[in-house]
Amino acid sequence: MPWNCRFADFSFDVAVCGLGLNYIPNPARGLEEFRRVVRPAGTIAVYVWDYSEGTRFLREFWDAAAAIDSESGRF
Repeated sequence: MPWNCRFADFSFDVAVCGLGLNYIPNPARGLEEFRRVVRPAGTIAVYVWDYSEGTRFLREFWDAAAAIDSESGRF
């Protein structure tokens, strides 16, 4: 489905944005769009990584990946 696809108002019961809100150029506009396409009393759920602790989990992930496969540490 193309990124510029426009859905009709109130097309969905649920809209979920997992780990993507940080990458939407205008997150407030994205949330407005979620509200537009979700039916009244529908559910909108968004979640992002918790960066408050410095994303240590990413460092641990890449350290473990590099220990298993030295090629993986190139990222």
